[in-house]
Amino acid sequence: MMRTLEIWGSPGERGRRHGQALGEEIRQMRRALLAYLARVTLYVGALPLFGVLLWQSRGFWPFLPPRLRQELAGVAAGAQVGLGTILLINVLDDLAHNFPQCSALAAGEGHSDRGSYLMGRNLD
Repeated sequence: MMRTLEIWGSPGERGRRHGQALGEEIRQMRRALLAYLARVTLYVGALPLFGVLLWQSRGFWPFLPPRLRQELAGVAAGAQVGLGTILLINVLDDLAHNFPQCSALAAGEGHSDRGSYLMGRNLD
């Protein structure tokens, strides 16, 4: 089922509304990730590997514009999960399959042929 959210406000407010609306799904994603890590790590356990992934995901933070950082912080607050978890959920595919390459490209307003935002992603 596809859901549509209408969110507004500052980046932080948009993120908070997003997190509040989808908080249960976000927490479910975190539980599913921890359950998967528990299955694949055997003796080490999920939490140490989760910690390593959180640490690795921090490498993406300096490349995020301030407004996206504020929005991610808002999602974390609204969903009542840690900011590191929200960042990890957003970069997990890059960590798992593409690190250190980037699988996405974005051009800001005024930097594309049409003068609008452009985004592309390769999920091969």
